Amino acid sequence: MTRLCIVISGPSSDDVRDQIHRAKLSADILEFRIDLFDFQTLEQISQLQAEANLPVIFTLRKESQGGNNRGRETLRLEFLKQLATLHPAFMDIEAEVPPSFFEELATISPITKLICSWHDWERTPDDLDTLLASMKRPKANCYKIATTAHSTVDALRMLKFVQQKTKLGCSLIGICMGEEGQSTRILGPIFGSLMTFAVLDAQKKVAPGQLTADELLNIYRLRSISSHTQIYGLIGDPISSSRSHLTHNDTMHKMDLDAVYIKMRVEAAELHPCLSLCSQLGFQGLSVTMPHKESIFPEPINTLLFTNGDMQGHNTDGSAALELLQERIPDLHNKTVVILGAGGTAQAIAQQLSQHGVALIFANRTLYKAQQLAQSYGGEAFSLDQFESIAKAEYDILINCTSVGMNAPDDSPICPSHLLQGALILDCVSSPEETCLIQAAKKRSCDIIPGTALFARQATKQFALWFGKSIEKDVYCHICEKIKHG
Repeated sequence: MTRLCIVISGPSSDDVRDQIHRAKLSADILEFRIDLFDFQTLEQISQLQAEANLPVIFTLRKESQGGNNRGRETLRLEFLKQLATLHPAFMDIEAEVPPSFFEELATISPITKLICSWHDWERTPDDLDTLLASMKRPKANCYKIATTAHSTVDALRMLKFVQQKTKLGCSLIGICMGEEGQSTRILGPIFGSLMTFAVLDAQKKVAPGQLTADELLNIYRLRSISSHTQIYGLIGDPISSSRSHLTHNDTMHKMDLDAVYIKMRVEAAELHPCLSLCSQLGFQGLSVTMPHKESIFPEPINTLLFTNGDMQGHNTDGSAALELLQERIPDLHNKTVVILGAGGTAQAIAQQLSQHGVALIFANRTLYKAQQLAQSYGGEAFSLDQFESIAKAEYDILINCTSVGMNAPDDSPICPSHLLQGALILDCVSSPEETCLIQAAKKRSCDIIPGTALFARQATKQFALWFGKSIEKDVYCHICEKIKHG
């Protein structure tokens, strides 16, 4: 069972005492980062250790391994031997230290478990097996490898490595630092990592990408994660504005599902290696967002389902949008629908609408792509620069399938004056809910469907594909509220 270790960083003794008091409510283990303390007397450390009343890891991290101890190595090792006389539950000792030093510590405190650690602040080595073999020490009880992830593939490689080694009986903690490595901190329990480390406050992070204990326990439900937990996630780039890790994990909890959902930023170049690793690691399904909707299968998809090594693609964007539109306008026949954008979402929605007798108009920054959609689904094609002529000809429904408004809330894909009073406006951008386009549509008395509604509706359809059962109405409403309030 993976244990939650909360890092105690001080720096003052009062800070340490306060952090211990707060951490005891949720931690299994505490790590005293003694190199970050502004006091280092054995008496004070011993007193705080007693107050903790939990297993404690003593860490005196040297600067070359990412710590704050800048003194001579001989003095640091001598102090570590003094700390060993306090008989902590664990001591973290760098693999750079001679093997004989591990034997000395084991002699001083036979009850202390020694963690042999390696931190790589630059990369995740290609050959983790060789690294672990070089760390082997006769007196080491377990091993900790913390590397820097530059991609989601790095993090998935680490999880695969932990899975392989723990199955062979190795006591191992495998972590990737950095934002791209957060999945290793969440999913470690599934693959046998002995501990996952967290901080009490985001401002107290001692390594990049660290999560707070509150995030691990309340968003990802760490206590319920086990080797039986099913893994789902989001892949895309960017993903920072997505709230799916909040909505989906909360929904899984309400549906009493033994599952966890994570976000993974995946660049185009790593898409297929990432999918291969997800399959190998037993992921059950993925949400797919820009720019990958058109890169996996010939048809655009937003949902992946892994079954017995087979990967199936589905699209819930189109059917979700159609349902929302028909709730406002039950008979779409002969309605003029303008679709902004020409990506996967635009294609999925156009495919659905083309079966209901609508007049489609495609407008895109690149005219050629709009023309391709017009040829595939029937309709007219314009560049966004020509939108004034579309507005003059009038339309009934306008659907924004571009990402404009996501990262620049003051931007709109079209001039607000080109919004027609009384038209139905669907913005596929879900964050922020009040995009510039939606705000302008309200001012012009348009009927609006915000992107949060589309997000929630397509998510219910994803859950039905993944779990084989529909989300009840009250759970669906909860998703909407969760998105609305962030």
